[in-house]
Amino acid sequence: MVGLQVLAILYRFLGKRDFAQYYSDGDNTPTSQGRPSPVKLQLPSEESAPAWQFGVRKQIRNLTCQENTEVLIMNSILPEAMANLIANDLCEAGIARASFDSLENFMSACKGLGQILSIEDISLIPGSRRHVSSPYSIPLHSDGPVADVVAWFCIRQDKDDGESILMDSIPALRFLDSEIRHHLASVNMPYFDQSSPGRPSGYCPVLRGDEEPEWRINYAPWLLPEMSDSQKAAIAAFEDSLSRLTATKIRLERSQSLFVDNWRILHARGPLKSGSQRHLKRAWLRTGRTSMMETIVRNTEGTR
Repeated sequence: MVGLQVLAILYRFLGKRDFAQYYSDGDNTPTSQGRPSPVKLQLPSEESAPAWQFGVRKQIRNLTCQENTEVLIMNSILPEAMANLIANDLCEAGIARASFDSLENFMSACKGLGQILSIEDISLIPGSRRHVSSPYSIPLHSDGPVADVVAWFCIRQDKDDGESILMDSIPALRFLDSEIRHHLASVNMPYFDQSSPGRPSGYCPVLRGDEEPEWRINYAPWLLPEMSDSQKAAIAAFEDSLSRLTATKIRLERSQSLFVDNWRILHARGPLKSGSQRHLKRAWLRTGRTSMMETIVRNTEGTR
């Protein structure tokens, strides 16, 4: 019982969280060696789940001090379990936050979500022409069409700012009529990865998918090609729709991390002072999803 109380204390800032990730989809019994099996994050009914599970959940709810906090705390919790919690938040809101006690545990959680396509240090580089390495503000964008999840781990934050600015593209797209969305889908933007530095790896539409459950955004204003008048009008309408929404701003502290659904959430950053010591690790991840609305299920291969 002491162990369960310790677990509850570790989760005291989680709010109302499920422990279904510790159970298989079948008989709702603990998986081997206490490790979670690949589940779809569906909470079993109170009748079918073991009584102690709901006892722990009740303790956690009673210990909650900040009902709306979204930061998951990673200490002795298994990285695989944390990956399940992050996947749940990504499916629900497109954004997940967590705190890890080491970069290694952050990487383990990333592997738990899917394939790590790339890892990069994000910091200012004097004279760099890349947006991510310059002190100038970075407009709302996504990180290309290949990675469906982007994650950052804060090694050192800027002393004054360094906020991440996040915007959900789905409400903005809902405001647009189908003809405008059709024109967005006709704009093909180049995307880049480490396979061909300095050259486009391919081209992808700004918007993929005919219906909302299939929508996938791919947007970086500095990469827009030459466009027709109707395409320019569609991009202007999309940007105007975004401007009417309220952004989410998150300033990571040391050892905190941020995960976003790259097919849905656009991200940006304000200007930094020259010489800023802000240093993040960025991971591009590819989960097993083929559409935005599919559930992200833990990658059992990547965590072994």
